[in-house]
Parts: sequence; structure tokens; C-alpha cells
Amino acid sequence: MWEGGKSFRRPLMSKIMIVEDHPESRYLLERLLLSRGHQVTAAENGHQGLQMARQDPPDVIISDIMMPVMNGFKLCCRIKKDPILRQIPFIFYTATFTDENDRKLAMSLGASRFLVKPTDGDRFLEILDSVLKEHRKGILHVPEGTLTDHESLIEMYENSITRKLAETVEKLQEERRALIQSERRLKEAQELAHIGHWELDLKTGVLEWSDEIYRILGIKPQAFDPSYKAIMDMEIIHPEDRAFVSKAHKETLSKKTASDIEYRLRLKDGTIKYVNERFQTLYDDEGMPTCSMGTVQDITERRQAETELRKSEERYRVLVEHAGEIILVVQDGKFKFVNRKVTDLLGFLPDELMEKPFSEYIHPDDKSLVSERHVKRLAGEDFPGIYPFRVIQKTGHTRWVELTVAPIEWEGRPATLNFLSDITDRKRAEEERDKLQAQLLQAQKLEAVGRLAGGVAHDFNNLLTVILGYSEMAQKDLLPQHPHHSVFKEICDAGNRARNLTRQLLAFSRKQVLDMQLVDVNAVVGGFEKLMRRIIGEDVVLKMTLHTDPLLVKADASQLEQVLMNLAVNARDAMPTGGILAIETRMLGLAEGYASQRSEMVGRDYAMIVVSDTGVGMESETLGQIFEPFFTTKGTDRGTGLGLATSYGIVKQHGGDIHVYSEPGQGATFKIYLPLERGEEATKEPLIFEKPRHINARETVLAVEDDASVLRLTVEILRSSGYNVLEAGTADRAMELARSHGKPIDLLLTDVVLPKMNGPEMAAQIRKIHPGIRVLYTSGHTEEMMAHHGILKKGIMFLQKPFTARAIREKVAEALGSKE
Repeated sequence: MWEGGKSFRRPLMSKIMIVEDHPESRYLLERLLLSRGHQVTAAENGHQGLQMARQDPPDVIISDIMMPVMNGFKLCCRIKKDPILRQIPFIFYTATFTDENDRKLAMSLGASRFLVKPTDGDRFLEILDSVLKEHRKGILHVPEGTLTDHESLIEMYENSITRKLAETVEKLQEERRALIQSERRLKEAQELAHIGHWELDLKTGVLEWSDEIYRILGIKPQAFDPSYKAIMDMEIIHPEDRAFVSKAHKETLSKKTASDIEYRLRLKDGTIKYVNERFQTLYDDEGMPTCSMGTVQDITERRQAETELRKSEERYRVLVEHAGEIILVVQDGKFKFVNRKVTDLLGFLPDELMEKPFSEYIHPDDKSLVSERHVKRLAGEDFPGIYPFRVIQKTGHTRWVELTVAPIEWEGRPATLNFLSDITDRKRAEEERDKLQAQLLQAQKLEAVGRLAGGVAHDFNNLLTVILGYSEMAQKDLLPQHPHHSVFKEICDAGNRARNLTRQLLAFSRKQVLDMQLVDVNAVVGGFEKLMRRIIGEDVVLKMTLHTDPLLVKADASQLEQVLMNLAVNARDAMPTGGILAIETRMLGLAEGYASQRSEMVGRDYAMIVVSDTGVGMESETLGQIFEPFFTTKGTDRGTGLGLATSYGIVKQHGGDIHVYSEPGQGATFKIYLPLERGEEATKEPLIFEKPRHINARETVLAVEDDASVLRLTVEILRSSGYNVLEAGTADRAMELARSHGKPIDLLLTDVVLPKMNGPEMAAQIRKIHPGIRVLYTSGHTEEMMAHHGILKKGIMFLQKPFTARAIREKVAEALGSKE
């Protein structure tokens, strides 16, 4: 507890009394003080200490607080009240009363010091030496206040001590109850596990065992006093096992080792039981055996289960050999067992695979995955127990399998039990499903953006119509030198960019209004060659190969040109140091290549446009996203991510398809498929519009538009061109003007969607009043809305918003020059 105080100078020798009820603490303190030459007397409680002090007063009293008969506080109070003993220094040394209130009480009673156990030995002696010096100098610690008050306070502390003792007793009782409960549970657990325990005192020969051993022996508990001799006399140990059991007990005693043996018991009724006995001998400090102890467990049920297990294993072996799944046992990476079903999967007989590495039959791309999981699973790491991979058949063909694996022991060593199912057909079905799901997801994305684009297109196009119209008119009225001319030019350019952006949004969502005509793909591609050369620059070589025969499709030629331009721009950006851009047109028969693999393309032939470049190419992850809106691999200042999405939407809106193939460093090839027109449609000449005739500035135009800004612009443009314009903001007002205008009205220029009555309905009513009137429709809505109102039918004149002043002048002139 304390080490010697080598750093102390010789202490002051004194007569010291220790008052301590704990023998070990008293003994240690005595040894410490005696080692420093002090005379020591000791008392076991306050009452004894008080009597000894009166008989032979010490120089110092060191006292515990909590003691029987009289506690330390009361002892100190009595010492300080005694006129003979009150001069003696009093040191409290306690482990129970350690808080600040206890210290204050002790010091108020006149104590010299208040120490808490344990205190370092050197420190303790240093404090004791200090107290002795104070005493020799006449320094006396006296009680604060009257001792009568202190005795009342001590009485309160004694009551507190009584409560603490009561709590301690209650706690001990609770612990005793818990111990009894624990012993009861142990007994119940032993009964449930059929385990009994015994202990043999080797000095007295007394043997004790639990009730469970009686039950194991088939005897009523406490039927006789247990003894080793009684066991042997009963001949309860099976005759064939007695010598083995006796030898094991003797060897444990002689070799000082624990034993674990199994043997049989034969009960009086002839029942055979199997037991497992574990026992060992304990020895004293001189190496002499003192006792043996052990446990006996009834393992009859386990032995019976093992016998049944062996029979079951034989039955399961038969089942495994004829199972519908491939069953493998793999150890150290090699086949240790395979059932006959493996021949159906791999084409090998079971004997051909035994001791062969499993990895030899795994697809090269999957070997590392399977090997890594196998090793880590054997190491105890948690990995999925079911996963697919590919195997190679004897013929060299590939099959998909699903592995279900579990760690086992095979012949005493770690191995894995593996079940293989051929899932090749399922994999193919899943791949087709995933492809369809991807197409559905893409369609849903386009639909969502389409709803957004369609929702804002009408209002946005009306705004752009006003912006573009007025800025164009203002720019036309100003000389190029005018300072505001360039300002209005910038407004026009910005408006055109906004218009193109809106059209792109509608294009990839397949909601833009198309001007579908019979066109020759060769003519479209060939006519775009000059512009394409300017787009790609001088570093890129353009090669064009056109099909020998016309490839007639129904399409909006301007939109096909937009697709070609988008692909050309992407190809140019993919070849920053130059390269080759090849464009080819072909005719694809129904049974050829890609078209034959697409269910939605079955039933007709296709014109194919192939656009190839020798650029940087793309990895598979990029290929999966290139047609998504706003996806781009270019910097934020170089692309919007709408080019290929727009191209995809345009091709799909034409009833075609677009496919891309690319690898990193190998360039990219885009193939566009457009349905060819056959029969009567193909015999018709492509529609060619003549240039609008010159405006004679005498016709009357009835302009109907519910957006006031667009109406004002339209009226201003037409009147500035010399037309006589009647303007109406509603269908009702237009009907009033049609009835009240005494002269013929040459053209009805109307928005498609109007409040109360739409444009086509209103036109039908006005035709009854003015039979010869021509009709030109305008709208900023999507193709779906136009189709709903029948505007896309052949022969109907239509002007898409936003339009410029020039566009509306030309379209009005064209409408007035056409015949119904």
C-alpha cells in the first residue's frame, strides 16, 4: 500500500494510537508507522480507543470514522472534552465519509487533519510529521462552538450512518436474493441441457453432485449418498467402457491435465445412455491434489441425431445425384464433388471435372469477380450468397448461371457448397426488358419536358412574335449608320436565338409543327453540302456518297437539315485537330440489319443516312446519355445539350429511328432510319412552292388575335404593306365585322385557339358570309394542339409563331395567291 519514504529525513519518534475496525487497514498502517520508528498501539473501535487513551495517553490519535460501538466523530468529541486528553492531536483517516461536509464536521470538532483513504505512504508520513511539529510548538486545534452542539450534530450523523447501514444490509439481501435466483437458473439450465456437476474432496473422500446427475443415472434425487465406490458397485457404467473411464480419471490425477471423454451408461432397466464427462484436478501451493471436479452431460439425443444424420446423408446423396440443379463442392478452388446435372450445363462428365480448377470453366471477364468473392467468403467476410456470372461450355459457347453459395466444411476443411442454375433464357429476357424500360424512361423524360415546353410555347411564342416583329420593323426604318440600328439588330438576333431554343425544346419532345412534304433524301443531303463544308471548317475532309436511286420520304426538309447540321457540329467538335466526316445515303430492306431487329420498324423499307467521323469517340456511359436533353460533354460555354436530343426528337417525329455506335479513340457513327414512301405517294412529285406574288396592296384582311400586342403588331405590319386591315380581338367581334363589312373580305388571318369559339369554327361561320374568303391560321401551340383542331390537314395554310414581319408578309401574299 505504501512504499518506503527514502526522501524523508529521520522522523520525530512518537507514541501513536490507531483506532481502526478493519484488520487489514489497521495492519498496514501499523507496519508503516513501525517502519519509521514510532511506537504504535491499536484499538478496534472508539470506545476501546478512549479507554486506552485515558490509561496511556498517546502523542497522536489516528482514527477511522465508521466503526462499531463508538464512531470516530464521537471519539474525537470525547477526547476534546477530556481536560487531560484534549491536547492530543487527532487525525481522521476514512474511506467512507469523504465529502466536504464530513471534512468540515471533522475539523470543527478540533481535528488536526482529515485524510481520505488511500493516501500515499510518504505523503501520509509527511502529514503526520507536520502534525507532531505543530503539537510540539504548542499549536492546538480546538473545537468550533460548544461540544454539546457538536454532539447533537454527531447524533444526526449517527442516524445517517444507521440509514447507510440499513441500505447496505438491504443491498446485501438483494444480492443474496439475486445469488439464489442465479443458482436456481443455473440449476434449471443444467436440467434443460442435461448437465450435472460433481466435486470430490481428495483429502476427505467426500463426493458431492447435483440432482441432475441422479436423473442422468435414472435414480431418484437424494436416493443415496454419492460416492465413487457406489457408482462402481452399481455397475452403471457400461462394462465395455469401465476400464476406459477408470484409466481417464487416473491419468488426469497423475498428468495434471483436464479430460473430456464420452462413454455409455447402462441403467437398471437396460436403457443405454451416452454421456460426455469433463473433469480436472485442482492442486494446492505445495502441488498436492486437493479436489477433482467435473460435469456430466447426457448426449444420448445427440448421438441418436448423429446416427440419423448418417442415414440422412446417404438419402441426401441419392437426392443430390438426381437433383434438377447443378450441385458443386469447391475446396481450394477445385471441384471436390459434382452431381450428374453438370453435364447438361457444361457438357463434361462429373469424373472429368474432379480436382479441376473451377476457374477454368468461368468466363474470362467474370473470373476475378467469382475468385475474389470465393476467397473473401472463406475468410468470413459478408458477401452476397447469390449472384450471376458466365461459364464456358465444352463446345466453347457461353451460358449464364446463377450461383447460390454457402460455406461448409468438407472432410474437416473449409469449402463451399454451390448450386448453379442455368439462367441464360432469363438473362436474355431481362436484357430485353431493360432495353424496353430504358426506352420507356426516355419516352417519359421526353414527355415531361414536352409538357413543360408545350405549356409555355404559346405564351412564349406570342411574346417573341411581338419582340421580333417590332425590332425588325424598327431596324428596317433606321439607316445602318443610326446608333440604334445595331441595338435593334441585337434584339432581333436574341429573339431568333430564343425562337430556335423554343423550337429545339419542342423538337426533341416531338411537339413542334412540321411541314411534311414528299422529299428526296439524296436531294436534302446533297443540297446541304455547301453549308456543311462551312460548318466543319478546312481541317475536316467531307466525303459524300449518295444512293443511285431517289430515296423518297415524307419529311420536313428544314428539320432534316437541322439534324444534319447538329451531327456535323458534333463531329467537328470531336475532331479538334482535323479528320474525316463521311455522309452516306442507302436504302435498307426490311430484312436487313438493324431494321429487322426492331419490332416497331417491321413492315416497310427505310432510307438510311449514315454520318461517321474519325474523332475521339465515346465510352459506353456517355453513349447511354447522349440523347438525353441538356446532357453535354462540352463546356458550359460551348453547348446546351440540346443538339442530339433535338435530332432524336425530330427523327422520332418523322416515324424513324436513330442509332449510334462509338468506342473511345475510334470515332462515332450515327445511322438515321426514315420510312420510305412506296406506291402512289412515291409517284407524286415533291411539292415546290413558287415565290410569293407581288403585293397589290388592295386586298382586305380580317386579322383575329386574342393577344393585344400580337394583334397590334400584325395590323401595323399589314397596313404598312398596303393592305386594308380589319382587326378583332375576339371571335364575336370578328363575326360582327364580317357581317357589317359591305365589301368582300379576301383573307381571314386568325389565331387557332380563341376564347369561346376557336379559329376553324369561326372560319366556317365567316365562309357562309364571304364564300370566297381565304384563311391563314397562326399559332404558338404545339403540334398536338394543331392536329386536334385539324390545322395540319393537307391544303390548310398555317404560319407558326413566333414570326417576323417578313415572314407574315410572305405568308399572307402566298395565301392570297393560292387557290382553295
